Amino acid sequence: MKKTFVYAITFIVLGIVIGNYLEHNPKVKSIFKEKNIYYFVQEGVYSSKDIMNENIKEIKNKAIIHKNDKYYVYVGISKDLEIAKKIRNIYERIGYQTFIKEISVDNEEFSNNLEQFDLLIRSSNSNEDILKIEEVILSNYEEIYEKN
Repeated sequence: MKKTFVYAITFIVLGIVIGNYLEHNPKVKSIFKEKNIYYFVQEGVYSSKDIMNENIKEIKNKAIIHKNDKYYVYVGISKDLEIAKKIRNIYERIGYQTFIKEISVDNEEFSNNLEQFDLLIRSSNSNEDILKIEEVILSNYEEIYEKN
């Protein structure tokens, strides 16, 4: 009986110590945290703002993210790879070369909004409607990026 009691106390203390370590160590936390992977349809990366503006002047719906002295131009974001391909195809048909890039974004509100917008896009067959929905998504992403 005494031996069982000692084992129980030892395991409880050990559980508290390990739990405390996991809770307060950000590296370990990030390993276990679920990542939100999104599919970004990227038009390009530019080192010059003037060249970027010249190349994308015909694109109405875009998010421009300035980071590390470069301008990243995104024309679509989705949680669904098939939707990202659909957006990429729309832009490629009008003459823009785009590619799909996986990016992790840690924002629950954006994730929830994007899920709803993806549902709308899945039910739409009109390229015009898809691009209008993407305009809202891209604007929302720019806003979130600027806050962080």
